[in-house]
Amino acid sequence: MMSDHEVVRAAVLQLVADAETPPNVAKLSAASGYPRPTVHRIVAALQAEGLIVGTGTGNTFGLGPRLVNLASRSWERSDLRLAAVDALMELRNTTSETIHLAVPSQGEMVYIEKLESPHAVRMDFRALTLDIERARGGTRHAGRRYAVADPSIGMARVHLRGSRDRPSS
Repeated sequence: MMSDHEVVRAAVLQLVADAETPPNVAKLSAASGYPRPTVHRIVAALQAEGLIVGTGTGNTFGLGPRLVNLASRSWERSDLRLAAVDALMELRNTTSETIHLAVPSQGEMVYIEKLESPHAVRMDFRALTLDIERARGGTRHAGRRYAVADPSIGMARVHLRGSRDRPSS
């Protein structure tokens, strides 16, 4: 069970992660309901651990690089990624295209594996997410093909790049 202190730390970190614009201590305090001095101490501790960083504008904060490292380690050890890597390599070798594996996570698609095409185009995937609702709505994502879990049809719906995205089953 988490202590009260751990609950507050997790809440402040989640608020920073969910903020549309980098929040400051006052906004974090107001949003969390915790006193400013408490939030200030939590922010300092999170910064010391590299979990959040100052953005350089108005004493605001964003997610830190250590979170990317932790997330990367987590997904590298994913049973799904390990189980799929051979099939992904076969697909990449057959198509000569870059192959991505993404999983749904809290309304977004999080990329957990990428096998490069033999072609020169490169894309950094570790910090990429794709909003599932935007994907279902057919927004354009140049150069990518992606599958979105769609419970209404009981399978993944594949979106292909083109003049307009078009789903196919």
